[in-house]
Amino acid sequence: MERNLNKQSKNTLEKWLICLAILFVLTAISMPFAISMWYKRYEDYSGLAALGPVGDFIGGSTMAFFNLASILLLVATLIIQRKELRATQREYQLTNNTMIKQQFENTFFNMINLQNEIVNTMSHNKRSGREALKLILFDLWARTKGIDFEQDEYDIYINVKNRYAAFFEANENNIAHYLRNLYRIVKIISNSDMEEHEKKNYFGILRAQWSKDEFFLIYLNLFSEDGMKFKNYVKQYDILDIETKDETGNIILKETVPFDRKYFFLYEKNY
Repeated sequence: MERNLNKQSKNTLEKWLICLAILFVLTAISMPFAISMWYKRYEDYSGLAALGPVGDFIGGSTMAFFNLASILLLVATLIIQRKELRATQREYQLTNNTMIKQQFENTFFNMINLQNEIVNTMSHNKRSGREALKLILFDLWARTKGIDFEQDEYDIYINVKNRYAAFFEANENNIAHYLRNLYRIVKIISNSDMEEHEKKNYFGILRAQWSKDEFFLIYLNLFSEDGMKFKNYVKQYDILDIETKDETGNIILKETVPFDRKYFFLYEKNY
């Protein structure tokens, strides 16, 4: 509202300056006629014999008004040009922001396509594409199936970490590129200049590409040596969409998630 009032006051100032300039121009033009009417009124033209002084008088009396009018018009012109320059700058900034967002989206969706291509080129036990990925992730489930969750939490963490490391080593040719590209996508979104709600929207688009088994793979990767940086982004933006708030506003983990809740303590701890 304050910005609109300032804009209206500036527009009013321009109008007043132009009106005053016009008034001074009209005054300057009317001065010779006013002087002539003055002499005619008293039917005394004797003073016109000295045309030189009269001309000097008229020139002196009119040029002051012309000069004032010129100054006022110059000031009004400068104000108008300043407004036009600001409008041009805003338009340029808007265009620049649009181009930056378009460039980001091109990069983002190209990397999404690359992620799908990586999945399509996977090969495992004579299977390819998502069928191969499904078998690879079944291996991950099988390796983590026998974990004893009754033992100490740190021992569980070491157990999970070692089993995931063995799984990763056995399937590195297929999943290493997958995870690296996924990390790059997350990093690109995080490093962008977008608002937080826009970033969450793109994380949602990325998350929509994952199957339930992929969620589990990405989750366990967070606790590997190579996944610690990824974990920071996941917790900062809740990329896995597993957080919510309780009645007091504290962040807690959701009841329904794409994997076993027994692994949740890993997310809450900072081993």
